[in-house]
Amino acid sequence: MWTNESRRPSTCPRLKNRFTKIGPFAAAAIRLLLFTGCRLREILHLKWEQVDLRPVGYTIELCELIARSLEAQLNVALTIKWVVVDERTRFDAIVNDSVDRLQFRFR
Repeated sequence: MWTNESRRPSTCPRLKNRFTKIGPFAAAAIRLLLFTGCRLREILHLKWEQVDLRPVGYTIELCELIARSLEAQLNVALTIKWVVVDERTRFDAIVNDSVDRLQFRFR
C-alpha cells in the first residue's frame, strides 16, 4: 500500500475506491452463509417451515432424556426452559440460579 498518492502506479485504484460498503441486510446474509455453510441458492429458496431453531447437541439430548425420565418417575409434567447465555453472563446466571436446573411446572 502506498501512503503517498504520487508514488501509486497509475493502474492501481485509489485507496478510497478499494473498499465497498455494504448494508446491514447484506452483512447479515453473508454471516448466514458463512455460519451455516449453506449455498446461496439454499438460502434464497429457504422457507420458514424448514427452519428449526431448537438447540441441538449431545448435552441438549441428555437434558431432555433426564427430564423425560424424571417425568415418568415422578408422574409430573416438566417444561424445559432454554436460557441463552454468553461468556459474560454465564457465571452470573449460575450464581443467580437461573440456569442449570430443571423447572417444574405442573399441568
